[in-house]
Amino acid sequence: MTVQTTPPADDTAQSGRAGERLLLGLGFGVLILCGAILFVSQEFIYARWAGLTPHIWQYIALAMTLGGVLLGLMIAIPRSADTCRALLIIFIVGLAARGMMFFSKPVLEDDWHRYLWDGATVSQGVDPYKYAPAAATTVTLLGEELDWSEDPQLRRLQELVEEDPVVYFRINYPFFKTIYPPIAQAGFGAAYLIAPFDLNGWRTVLLVVDLISFGLIVWTLGLFGRSRLWTGLYWWNPVVLLEVFNAGHMDGLIVPFLVGALALARLNRFSAAVLALAGAAAVKFWPILLAPVLVRKYMFDFKRLIPLALLFSATALLLLWPQVRYVFTDPDQGLVAYSEAWRRHAFLYSVLVEGPFTLFGDPVRAARNLVAVSVGLGALWMAYINRRNDEISATAMLSTVALLLFLSPTGYPWYQVWLAGLIPFAPRYGYIALTIMAPIYYSRFVFGDENLLYQWVLVPIAFGLPLLMLLVPEHFYRRLRFVHTD
Repeated sequence: MTVQTTPPADDTAQSGRAGERLLLGLGFGVLILCGAILFVSQEFIYARWAGLTPHIWQYIALAMTLGGVLLGLMIAIPRSADTCRALLIIFIVGLAARGMMFFSKPVLEDDWHRYLWDGATVSQGVDPYKYAPAAATTVTLLGEELDWSEDPQLRRLQELVEEDPVVYFRINYPFFKTIYPPIAQAGFGAAYLIAPFDLNGWRTVLLVVDLISFGLIVWTLGLFGRSRLWTGLYWWNPVVLLEVFNAGHMDGLIVPFLVGALALARLNRFSAAVLALAGAAAVKFWPILLAPVLVRKYMFDFKRLIPLALLFSATALLLLWPQVRYVFTDPDQGLVAYSEAWRRHAFLYSVLVEGPFTLFGDPVRAARNLVAVSVGLGALWMAYINRRNDEISATAMLSTVALLLFLSPTGYPWYQVWLAGLIPFAPRYGYIALTIMAPIYYSRFVFGDENLLYQWVLVPIAFGLPLLMLLVPEHFYRRLRFVHTD
C-alpha cells in the first residue's frame, strides 16, 4: 500500500484559492473598519473635547477589532499561495486604507503640530534645536504685541508664526526645544516643501516612506525564504494605519532603516547594515540598542567588531551631532525633559516606581536607571545567545524592542510601529495581541492618568496579556495548530 506524503496538485491549488478568498474577505473587513474609523474621527475636532466619551469608546472598539484582522492573517497567509495576485490584494487594501486616513481627523493626538512647525523651521534654514517655539511668539499671554526680534533667525520664526498662527499656537510644550533627531527633521522639512503647515503634506511624506518600507519588507522576506504575504502583518497593521496615517506620528520614518539593516545583515554586508542602523538612530535614538544584535556573529571577533563599532558610532554621532551638541549644555532641550521625567501608559516601570522603588530617595531616577541597564543588558544577552545563529536576527531584534516597550516609562501605542516592521519576519501571537491591545491607551482620556482602574487594571491588561503570550514556548502554539510556517 502506497502512503501519499504530499497532497495532490488539485488539492494544493484549491487550498491556495481558499486562502486567497479568506485574504480578500479580511481585506474587505479592513476597509469597512477603516471607513467606520474615518466616520467616527470626524467627531474629534481640536479643542472640542466635551461629550467625546462615547466616541472614544467607539474608536477603541473599532481599532481593537481592526487589530483582530491580524489574527485572521495568521491563518490566511499560510493557506494562500505566494502569488502576485495575493500580494496585490494585500497591497491595494493597505494602500486604500492609508488613502482613507488622509480624510480623517487625528484622534486625540496633536504631535503633528510640532512636526509642521519644525518642518517650517528647518526649511527656512533655522536651527530647530536652538530656539523653542515659544521664543517666536509675537504676543504676550495678556495679548500685548511684542517688538520684532533683531536676531534674523528668530525674526524668520516670527514671520512663520504670522504665516500660520493656528498650527503655532497648538504646539505642545512650546517652551521646550524639539526632541526629534535630524533625519526626522529632514522629513518634516520635506512636508513643508510639499504643502506648508498642512497635515496631508506630512502624510504624503509618510506614505512615500511607507511605500519604501513595503518594498523592503517584501524583498527581505525573500532573503529569509519566507512568503512575501507576511508583509500583510505590517501593511494592514492597525498601529501603522491609525497611529501613522490618522494621528500623523513620525515613527513610520524608522521602519525602512530597521528593515534595511536587517536585510543587509542577512546578506553579510555588516558595514552597510550598521550605517542603516545609524540612520534609524537619527530618526529616534533607541535603535542604538540593536547594534549588538545586528553584529552578534562578531561578538568575540574583535578584529571585525571594533571597526564595525567605530563605523556605527562615528556615523551615528555625525548624524546626531546637530542635536546632541546641545544636550549637555541646554536644560530646555526637549530630549532632556523627556529622558528625565516623562511617564505615560507605563507598565513595569510604574510597578517599580510605585512599588519597591519607593524605598529609594528618588524612585523615578532609580527606576529609569534600572530600565536603562536592564534593556542594555537584555540587548547584549540577545546578541550573546544568538551569536552563532544567522537565522534568528529578526527574532532577536523583536525581543529587544519588546523588552524596551514593556519596561519603558512611556508606552505610547505608536511606539509599536517599531515592532510592526519586524513582525513579518518572526510572527508571534504575543505581538499580535500587543497590537490588538494598543488602543486601550485611549481610555486614559476617559479616566485620566491617575485613575486606579486605568493604571492598575487596563494598562496591565494591555501589556501583561501579550507578555504572558510571548513567554509561552512556541511549540505550545504549534501543538494547538496556532502557528504555521511556510
